Amino acid sequence: MGSKRPLTSLTPDELAAFLKERGLPAFRGRQLREWLWKKGVLDYAGMTNLSKELRAQLAAELPVVSLAEKTVLRSRHDGTIKALLATASGAHIEAVAMPEEDDAGAGAGSPESDAGAADGARRKLSVCVSTQVGCAMGCAFCASTAGGLKGSLYHWEIVEQVLLMAKLAGTRATSVVLMGMGEPLANYDNSLEAVRRLNSPDCLGLGARHITVSTVGMVPGMVRMAEEWPHVNLAVSLHAPDEETRRRIIPTAGKWGIIEILEAAGNYARVTGRRYMVEYVLIAGVNASRTHAEELAALLRRRPAKVNLIALNTGGQGQYSAPPEDKVKAFRDVLAERGVEVIIRKRRGRDIEAACGQLRLREES
Repeated sequence: MGSKRPLTSLTPDELAAFLKERGLPAFRGRQLREWLWKKGVLDYAGMTNLSKELRAQLAAELPVVSLAEKTVLRSRHDGTIKALLATASGAHIEAVAMPEEDDAGAGAGSPESDAGAADGARRKLSVCVSTQVGCAMGCAFCASTAGGLKGSLYHWEIVEQVLLMAKLAGTRATSVVLMGMGEPLANYDNSLEAVRRLNSPDCLGLGARHITVSTVGMVPGMVRMAEEWPHVNLAVSLHAPDEETRRRIIPTAGKWGIIEILEAAGNYARVTGRRYMVEYVLIAGVNASRTHAEELAALLRRRPAKVNLIALNTGGQGQYSAPPEDKVKAFRDVLAERGVEVIIRKRRGRDIEAACGQLRLREES
C-alpha cells in the first residue's frame, strides 16, 4: 500500500496521537469516528462540522479510505451490486452487496438469512467481502483461483469493502460474510481484526450473529477461532462427502480430512453454542448424484450442521455446469428425509457476474 494509512486503519488511540501531533483537539477524533463509522461518510467534504481548512489538511495527510472503485455493476433482476475495487498497491478485489426489503424477501439460504437477519421489516443489506487478492485454495469451479494468490488484505481493506458497498447500496450493512475472494483463515490476523471492528460498538457495531466466516477447512485456524474470535457464524466449504471427490474439486484439500474438518467445526459449535453451516456447491456429474446426497446425509446426520446447497454459478472457470433445478431439489430432499437440515441458496446477481472472481477475471483479461 501507499505510505499514507487511511482513517479506517487507526484505532482511537492512534487517531488521538495523530491529532495531538498536529495540535488538534481530542474531540476531533470523536467527530471523525462518528462520521466514518456511524454515518458512513467516506470523504471529508461531507464532514460538515469540520472547517474547510481542517478538511483540506486531513485530506492531504489522512485519506478516509484506501480502496478505490473501479467498476460497479447492478443487477436488473434482484438489485445485487458487484464492485471491482483497487487497493492502494493497484491490486483488484471484489465485493458484493445483496439488498432485501424485508424478512419475507430473503431467499432461503441466501447469505443474509444465513448470517442472521435484522428484526422487523426494515431494509436489509448483506455484504460479501474478500480477504485476499486471488486465492491459493484452488477450487476447480471458482474464478477467484485464476492466477493464484497475489497477496493478503489489511484488516482495514476488508472493513472498507463493507463501508463502500453500503454507500453504493444507500443503506447500512446489516450482515457481513467473509466469503469473497481468498481464504479468511489463511489471512488469520487481518480477518480476525476486521471481524472485531465489524463487531465493535466503536466501529460498525454488527452483532456476532450477523457476521459469517467461510473457510475451506483450515483446521488449525478453526481451532483458534473457537478461543479467539467473537462468536460469529462459521461456514465450511465442504463440496463433497468423500475424500476422492473433494480432492477433485479442491486440489489443496488433502492436508486435512473431512472428518478432521467436521470435528473442528463441531468443537466451534460446542464453544459458541451455535450450529455451523456446510456449504455445498452442486456440480453436475461430479458431486450431485443421489449417492452423494446419501453419503452426505450419513456424514452429517448427528452433527450440529445445517447444509447450504448452492447450484454452481456457471460463470466460473467454465469446465463445469450446474445440475438442473429438479436435481438440486432431489438432492435437498434426500438430506431432509434423513434428518439433515438443508436449504437451497437463492442465486443472486447472475446477470452481473456476481460469483467470486468473475468480474476481476474479466477485467484483467
